Amino acid sequence: MRWLSNRARDQSPHSLFLIFATLLLALTVVVDLLFHTHLEHRWISWALLVFCLGCSAASFLSGRRVPRALGIVGTIVFIAAQSYYLSLAGDPQSVVASVQQLPIIAFYLGWFIAPRLAGLLIAACLLCFGIVMAMNPLLHRDGILGVPVAVHALLTLAVCYGAGLYLWRRQLRAASTDSLTGALTRSGFRERLERSLGRAGAPGSFALVAIDFDGLKALNDRDGHAAGDAALTRTVMSWSTRIRGRDVIGRLGGDEFALLLPRTSAREAAEIVARLIEQGEHAWSWGIAEPLPGDTPETILDRADRALYARKRRTRGASEVGAASDAAPTASIADPPASETAGGSARDSGPKRDAESGREGLPVLRAAAEAFLRRQSPFSLVTGTVSLVLAIVFAVDLAVGHPHFQFALVIVFMSVYALGAILPFALGSRFPRWGGFAMVLVSAAWSSFLLLNAQHLHASVNALLELPLTALYVAWFFARPVAYCYMAFTVARVSLTLVWNPDFGGGQVSGVIVIAYAILIAVFCFGGAIAVRRQVHHEELTDPLTSALNRRGLLLLSPRLRARAEREGDASAIAIIDFDDFKQLNDEGGHAAGDAALRDSAGAWAGAVGMRAPFAKNLGLVARLGGDEFAVLLRGDAEAAEAMIRRLREASPYRWSWGIAELVPGEDLDGALERADAELYRAKRRR
Repeated sequence: MRWLSNRARDQSPHSLFLIFATLLLALTVVVDLLFHTHLEHRWISWALLVFCLGCSAASFLSGRRVPRALGIVGTIVFIAAQSYYLSLAGDPQSVVASVQQLPIIAFYLGWFIAPRLAGLLIAACLLCFGIVMAMNPLLHRDGILGVPVAVHALLTLAVCYGAGLYLWRRQLRAASTDSLTGALTRSGFRERLERSLGRAGAPGSFALVAIDFDGLKALNDRDGHAAGDAALTRTVMSWSTRIRGRDVIGRLGGDEFALLLPRTSAREAAEIVARLIEQGEHAWSWGIAEPLPGDTPETILDRADRALYARKRRTRGASEVGAASDAAPTASIADPPASETAGGSARDSGPKRDAESGREGLPVLRAAAEAFLRRQSPFSLVTGTVSLVLAIVFAVDLAVGHPHFQFALVIVFMSVYALGAILPFALGSRFPRWGGFAMVLVSAAWSSFLLLNAQHLHASVNALLELPLTALYVAWFFARPVAYCYMAFTVARVSLTLVWNPDFGGGQVSGVIVIAYAILIAVFCFGGAIAVRRQVHHEELTDPLTSALNRRGLLLLSPRLRARAEREGDASAIAIIDFDDFKQLNDEGGHAAGDAALRDSAGAWAGAVGMRAPFAKNLGLVARLGGDEFAVLLRGDAEAAEAMIRRLREASPYRWSWGIAELVPGEDLDGALERADAELYRAKRRR
């Protein structure tokens, strides 16, 4: 039992998705083997069942270390299996089951596979499935299922992939951007560095510059952290306007930054650094490293870090730029092309273009598309896209027709969905949340009507195909209580179809199997979206180094703790903690020693105040405000907080100072933080 518990705690979102996706597919195969009496070539289904169970077991055993290759192999097997089932002209049950399962692979590729490879795989899916569907008489104009089902299935596949990719990557960008400076966070920069190492070839493929601000601790101690924050923000803004468009700035922690300079040698990097220092207002030290065979992000960062501290020891804080021989290691030197010295932005806020590409030759259509996307929010863009997909399905129905075609009904629903696409696109970021929920209710009304009254199988299948897409939409954009209520309502209304319409399927397919598949897949997509959204939200609110909250997380979660304390008659207090001689610790032991001190201390504080996880019912909160500055919010008055912090300080192997402020009812957290910060610096001056 303990082994199972340990394995369960070792899972990542990727491994959990693979486990449950393959189990779901295995369950559908079991249902086919048990209840589908006309199933052809049953050995294929048995082989697929064994493969799904094997993938699920391998994912569970691998946990966080599950290889991406396993998912890619599973994707290829899925494409082959679904292509086979979609080709069965004499088995509408298998064809319907296959089109229902397509969103599973779309979400997986959008959420967990690198965009370039995922794009190739989704293109292979669309090509293979499109060819097979075009050759299957069941999906022809006069077929039992008809052309609209094929179009709906392929559009849902593409949109589920696109929506999943867009939302996931956008949220990750938000989570990987430092809220103070706009640079990448440590985890975001590490990911970019890892990709660069994967493409690295000969010396000069890229250079890494480690940067450490000089005198920031003294500035903070003299003028307060607001002055230090302002210096960091202005300096990073200055860098971003003077480096090239392909260069990347990362904030590794506190006053530690790094520059990733693609297609740059050590000598060229030193020249770029020289220009940045000459035009900057605050002094900083630096060290350069180029990639070596077998490098990892940690090894090349460590080499740049050692070059930085070697320079510090030689110059004792001097700010002049040395020769490129100070870099570790160096490569062949060449003068940088003039085009490589143009200014640009390093912020990861959209598509990168080299400065030399310019905007003069930008086609009109591309410019219009960029302007359109700038006006949109994720909510308006996805709302409009979902409505557009459903409008296209009705348009295909109108264009192709079938023996049971209802012209007036198709016109009405197509018009409603066309309006549902136009309004979000036109209003953009101003599109209200209630407008999206109205679209969801219209979709529910449409699908319920078709499930109860459709006289043709293709209409009923189309009504079920919209469920995974709306499940993703509701799970991602609406509060969890609203999302769960909607999903419960959806499960109930779709299940009751078998009661209200006992002839569902018309004898051509098993109504029980089709409805069960639809519910299982919709619930799976809903649960996957909830889990991924929660994971991304967790990354947005926590510091990747220490697992403490970041400033954003503290501001978001502190009202809950304060409200609970007030309800129970308790006071709340906040402590600001600032490490003493942290710069010396970094200088003597390198940033690895400083990182260890921050991690160990944050873990000890979190355990002492009862912080289990960001969204748990915590007794206290620990947040890293920046660098070596932390905040601890706990229940109790200032005297109790002082006693607890003093006990923690006595038990700590590291030296730090603190200031405490008791929160006044109705006071915002920023005001209490300022009072605690003032107490901290009074304590420092008394030392």
